[in-house]
Amino acid sequence: MAVIVHCRSKQHDLGARAVGAGATYSFTFGKNLFGGTLFWCRAAFQDRRLAFLAFKQDDEGNVYVIDFEVSDDGVDRVNGEERVHITGWN
Repeated sequence: MAVIVHCRSKQHDLGARAVGAGATYSFTFGKNLFGGTLFWCRAAFQDRRLAFLAFKQDDEGNVYVIDFEVSDDGVDRVNGEERVHITGWN
């Protein structure tokens, strides 16, 4: 079964995507010249739901691209070998 992932910013709605086990979902876009871009994602699997911050650009133009892994426990932020649990399913 697939996890339904829906990501959006204030200006852009990327729509819902079905992401199967072992698959990846990514998106690209141009950063805001004045900073402040945020992308939030919501995920749904059967009767469980969660939301998380997927991208942040601060007011100085620094970009933070974040890799995530969705599992039975929720969402983990992944950076190489480091893994941090950030949210569980509701």
